[in-house]
Amino acid sequence: MRFALADDPSISINASTTRPFAVSPDGSTIVFQAAADSMGLRLWVRRIGDPRARPLAGTEGGINAAISPDGEWVAFITGNRELRKVRLSGGDLIKVATLDAVSATLSWASNEAIFFEQIGPDAGIHRIDASGGRAQLAVPLDTAAHETRQRRPLVLRDAGIVVYGSYVPDEDEPSIVLYRLADGRRARLNLPGIGALALIEDRLIYARGDGSLMAVPIDLKGMQTRGDPVRLDPSVTAQGTGTAVGLSEAGTMVYQAAGVAPVARLELVDTTGKVRPIPGEFVIAEAPRFSPDGRRILAGIGAGTSGGPGAALRLFLSDLWTIDVVSGEPTRITNDNQAASSSWTPDNKRALYTKAVGRGYELWTAPVDGSAPAARLVELNDIPVASSMMPDQRSVIVETRDPGVSVVLLRAWLDGSRRIDTLIASRGERVRPNNPRVSPDGQWVAYTDRTSSEVWVRLLNGTTALQVSTGGTGFNPVVWGPDSRRLYYAGNGGLVAIELQTSPTLGVFRRHVISGFPQDAEYDIAPDGKTFVVVQPVRASADVFVAVDWVSEARAQWQAARGRE
Repeated sequence: MRFALADDPSISINASTTRPFAVSPDGSTIVFQAAADSMGLRLWVRRIGDPRARPLAGTEGGINAAISPDGEWVAFITGNRELRKVRLSGGDLIKVATLDAVSATLSWASNEAIFFEQIGPDAGIHRIDASGGRAQLAVPLDTAAHETRQRRPLVLRDAGIVVYGSYVPDEDEPSIVLYRLADGRRARLNLPGIGALALIEDRLIYARGDGSLMAVPIDLKGMQTRGDPVRLDPSVTAQGTGTAVGLSEAGTMVYQAAGVAPVARLELVDTTGKVRPIPGEFVIAEAPRFSPDGRRILAGIGAGTSGGPGAALRLFLSDLWTIDVVSGEPTRITNDNQAASSSWTPDNKRALYTKAVGRGYELWTAPVDGSAPAARLVELNDIPVASSMMPDQRSVIVETRDPGVSVVLLRAWLDGSRRIDTLIASRGERVRPNNPRVSPDGQWVAYTDRTSSEVWVRLLNGTTALQVSTGGTGFNPVVWGPDSRRLYYAGNGGLVAIELQTSPTLGVFRRHVISGFPQDAEYDIAPDGKTFVVVQPVRASADVFVAVDWVSEARAQWQAARGRE
């Protein structure tokens, strides 16, 4: 039996997080992130047998939920670092911990313990008491295999085994690994996959990066597979961070079918909260960017593809378009479906973007009026994932990552010298700069720290730097006001506005929160500093389905495959 997760057309489900759907072990309860006409993104609960979903109070901005084994609690992440929990029946929100680094996927090892992935320094899968306390490393990195990241842990409680997606350099996709907690034994299964979903009967169900669902017979005691994997229906939507599927131990599945493109609209929101929609609906692949004259918006549009050398570093590639702010009229700039991380050049004439070339990336520019072909601008050793051009257009600030997931902030000069200056190298510093934005006067660069999700400001011609946030922003962009003294970022309580003091020392002069701003939304600010463009999903609910007793379908598929052997 299949039915829509939410029939109410006013509810828009967000299926683009790392693990967007949580299903209780018995399959009776589903938790997901959604927005409604009258409220922003938060967690919602749907009980099987109840036709209506209800929002969970206090879970604004909550993502990547996980339900406890007894079905009483849901744990979730806000701001990429804060672990919280609340009873599914409702009640007071409980803060479990502020984590040392960014996290996404959670898995309950028991009603008293939660495992989570930690991304960045001190990487690995950690354990923390569900009542709070200090997190402890549970699964160290596999140094013998040169492992760089561990993602999407699933704790097989009865076996005492953690299953996770293991990232190593030069592999196009992570692989499935078993780790036994009792003795630290580890088994690399040579199965390409980004993460396990459930153990059902004697089959490990896991997902691949392309959205394929797989089942493989497994011997947990011997820590090995007992046959070849079988591909199962349906295929699900895949994105850069994970797959749009959740599965219970009882075999209830929640999923968004492959091929469903996330349709969104663009809204103009002023600092008083007044909203004006831009005409049209689009499949928007990345954050929009206002043109320097404020009349157009640049965005990656199209279903896109995930590409690049190594799954840990893949980007969501699409084509670039401009959208007229008044009419909503779209105009295509590129047509090879190879663009990512776009921004404007300060002269208002060109788009700056990352392009996949072979198994690497380069920075390119393309005139927005189509007057000339696109051209390569900078070739870099590592992968450029974000860039911001200086106002004088003589250099560009670039965030790059290497296969070891080290982050470097560079200044690449465009004067023909091929000179590249390193501003920050996370190999030697704990701060891992993310999504840099140069101030309009060219004096400062603002960025978030991928480890802590805090906001930093740094002097470009010097070493002065200051953390200016208090509580983190997740990975939402930090945007500058036109006077180069005001910064905006999305915090847990709304949009945070900061006024900087730059002389005689760098500091925060004033800070206030603009409530009502959509949380976890992609956004940018207009050059006048008065209006934001915000991406709002639409019509997502009709594309997400619940398959009750999906395990019966899966069983028939793997039995048929065994009969063909």
